Amino acid sequence: MIEYFLGFGSFFGAWQFYASQFWLRIQHATPIAVALYHIPNALVGVLATWVVSRTLHLVPSHYIYACSMFAFTLGPAFFLPQTATTTYWALSLPGVALVTFGPDLAFAAASIFITSNVARSYQGSAGSLLVTN
Repeated sequence: MIEYFLGFGSFFGAWQFYASQFWLRIQHATPIAVALYHIPNALVGVLATWVVSRTLHLVPSHYIYACSMFAFTLGPAFFLPQTATTTYWALSLPGVALVTFGPDLAFAAASIFITSNVARSYQGSAGSLLVTN
């Protein structure tokens, strides 16, 4: 569960903030352009949720969880080789799209994991602990 909180916190707490700062300060994008750069989060988030709904009963949740950690790690790695002249479409878009799979896959897998590993009387409390992240 520590991985879940660290991954989720790094995505919302650090990565999105520093990605926006990179686009604004290094690449000198306009604020409206930076807002538009985050649109793939919503679009790919819907896709990731659909993928999880179709695969969760076929694939063990720990594999889905491992894929989410892979997305949390590899998505921001797309920002490492970027320069001030790198276009958004070359590296930022794939990084934004990939990192979006992280929280969507992790939440579904962690929900299954945490609620199935506690007594039935504590499943509501365990689920609320996960949701209040």
